[in-house]
Amino acid sequence: MKKIIILALVFCFITHTYQAMETENCTKELTIENLNSKNLLAYIKEKDLLGKVSQICSQDFCKTISWNNVEHDVKEFIKQNVNYIKSKSEELGISADLKGFRIEKIITRDC
Repeated sequence: MKKIIILALVFCFITHTYQAMETENCTKELTIENLNSKNLLAYIKEKDLLGKVSQICSQDFCKTISWNNVEHDVKEFIKQNVNYIKSKSEELGISADLKGFRIEKIITRDC
C-alpha cells in the first residue's frame, strides 16, 4: 500500500513539473516581411512590444534584448549587425548603415 501511495505522489509531482515547464515556454515568433532596421524601434513602439521583445534576428545575426533596456539594445543590435555586414563586405556594410537592413523575425515573451 505504501508503494502505491509513493508512486501516486511521484506521478503527481512529475505531471505538475511537466505542466509548469510547458507554461514557462511563452515565446512567440513574429516574422515580418517588410521591416527595415531604420524603422525597427518605431515598429516595436507602435505594436506595443517594448517590454515583450526578447530577441531580434536579421539573416545570420540575432541578439537577445533585455526587457528593461530595449531601446539601447536595439541600437546596439543595429550597430553590431552593420559591423558584421561590413566584415563580410565593406560595400554592403556601408549600404546597410545608410539604408538599413532587413529584420527577419522578432521573438517576444507572450505571457
